[in-house]
Amino acid sequence: MSNDTRKRLIKLIVQGHTESPSNKLLITDICDRANITRQAFNRYYSDLKPYVKNDKPLSDLLSELDEQSDGEVLDNFHRKIDELQKEISRLNESHKREIKHLENRLTTTLMNDDITLFNSEELRIRLDKQSLHNNKLIKKITTLETELTITKSQAQTTPHKNLVADFKVIEEDLAPTFKKYTAKKDIDLFENEKDAAIEKVIQRVNKLCDNKTIVVVFIDRYFCSFEKFVNNYTFSSQSSHLFVRLPIHTRAELRIALKKFSNKATIKLYMPYADSDITLKAQRRFYFNKVPDIELESANKAYLPTMSDQLKLQSICSFLVSASD
Repeated sequence: MSNDTRKRLIKLIVQGHTESPSNKLLITDICDRANITRQAFNRYYSDLKPYVKNDKPLSDLLSELDEQSDGEVLDNFHRKIDELQKEISRLNESHKREIKHLENRLTTTLMNDDITLFNSEELRIRLDKQSLHNNKLIKKITTLETELTITKSQAQTTPHKNLVADFKVIEEDLAPTFKKYTAKKDIDLFENEKDAAIEKVIQRVNKLCDNKTIVVVFIDRYFCSFEKFVNNYTFSSQSSHLFVRLPIHTRAELRIALKKFSNKATIKLYMPYADSDITLKAQRRFYFNKVPDIELESANKAYLPTMSDQLKLQSICSFLVSASD
């Protein structure tokens, strides 16, 4: 257990509550920012949970920080108080202006009722048209960005449809773990069993790896069939392939998992995405209805790495999932 890591966690907890007091602070987010796993947090720093959940006062933690850190915390509190006071003043002034504006509008409306109604309706129509136009532009930009990402991923390697390679599928069945969590709601037990399953998968992969092995890592976000992904995969070489399904969604967990793979392996990462909530919800309703909500929420925020992250990856591919994929 590292004292530096503990101090970093305390700073992140205090910072989180100070900067966003109205938002719920999540242990998963704290672990990700501290670059540790949820399992490590539960094992070595479980006494900090009440402070994350705001069940205990943050002042109890200040004694563990040095004077410089105490000063930083106090500065953050003072700065937040100043910001809130300024925001209150701004809202008061805005409220006064709004009341004055409404009084003027009411007077004008009473004097020129017909003209005001006409102008208001005309303005509403113009705003509606502008809003529709903006939405179309945003959708077009999103589509172009998605196409660019896919094009870049495909440009990294030119697949050969006629190639055939030996391959094996390696995965662990998490259904019993999901069922147990649904019944007991024990998040610590759930995280421990999930981590153990991932560790078991990586160990099996490393036993089968040699210098010519390509490991295809599929990040499971619970709306794309792993079996169909494997069946539709286009081989770019005749090297032996190992297909691995990993349900990991934070940057810290991904980095730690990739470090555990054998250095002999060439690793390619694939992550699905959906272009609409309708597709995502339909896929989950029919194919992944046994997955707990807490796991689905984690999958929704899955971290997509880039080559600049300097992870042990040969390529990264984000691919679009349509209905029934």
